[in-house]
Amino acid sequence: MATHSETTMPTSNDANERRQAIWPWLLMPIVVLLVFWTLQRFQDSAKSAAAQASHASDTHDTAQP
Repeated sequence: MATHSETTMPTSNDANERRQAIWPWLLMPIVVLLVFWTLQRFQDSAKSAAAQASHASDTHDTAQP
């Protein structure tokens, strides 16, 4: 009959099966940073486009008497 210590000791096969992959821990922060950087660039370009459109409409309005 097996003792309690023999039944609870993990084998090398059990340890390999439960080992988690490290690539999600490396990949997800990179993906999040890329998405943040992309959205930040979109926001900056939208702000500059809006500022240019506002400036163009301001100069267009003041040019006409």
